Amino acid sequence: LSPGAPESPSSLGAMASSSASESLWRQLREDEDVLQRALAGGAARSAAELGEVLLRAEDALARLREGAGAAPAEERRRLEASACRLASHRVALRARKDAAAREGLLREAGSNGESGPRRRKGRAPGNPEEDEHDALRSLTEARNNMGSTLGHIQEVQKKLDETSETIASTQRQYNVFDLKLKDAAQLLGQLKRRTEQDSKYIWWSFCLFLSVVAYIVLRRLKVFRMLYLGASWTLWTGTSAAGALQNIFNALLSMFN
Repeated sequence: LSPGAPESPSSLGAMASSSASESLWRQLREDEDVLQRALAGGAARSAAELGEVLLRAEDALARLREGAGAAPAEERRRLEASACRLASHRVALRARKDAAAREGLLREAGSNGESGPRRRKGRAPGNPEEDEHDALRSLTEARNNMGSTLGHIQEVQKKLDETSETIASTQRQYNVFDLKLKDAAQLLGQLKRRTEQDSKYIWWSFCLFLSVVAYIVLRRLKVFRMLYLGASWTLWTGTSAAGALQNIFNALLSMFN
């Protein structure tokens, strides 16, 4: 595209989606930091404020999951890790609320113990039934709180199981890639050996070709004939010289005899 050409709607949509995703990730990280500091005791915040922060973080996580259909595996793992952290924060927040509720019940029980004589004076006979009803209500609330905490723990366990399954699947994919790489390395080694053998064959063929060319050129130039004639003349000359010397020797020998 030219610098002055307008951008296509698809590119504008992709840019807007990327910007929205970055803002959601930034908001999610900020909310997780706030929850981490508050639950670790570093910041004094009420349970209601922490609940709002947790709901906002979960909403951002849900929106990121909606747009993570074709996201890479690394981003999906980040989403799973964030979901596990938010689940653990929810459990911790629920535990803090339960602890605050228990402390309130204990303070109420202490105040009831201190003002018990005065209350008993103001109550009519048979008020122990109301005390039993209050105790039963307190135990019921404690049981409900424990059931809610157990449900959150089970949810965290489920998230951890899903994350473990994702990690195991990724590990299996890495193992498959490792096997593929080993096979590719073996094939490359075989190809290298075959290439070296082919190079040897090519060099020997080239040397044979040069030998044939040299033979043809020397034969056309009658170099072999000249070498033959030279060798024949040398042999004839040597034979003649040897015969002459032998004749001279025989003549001398006959003269002495």
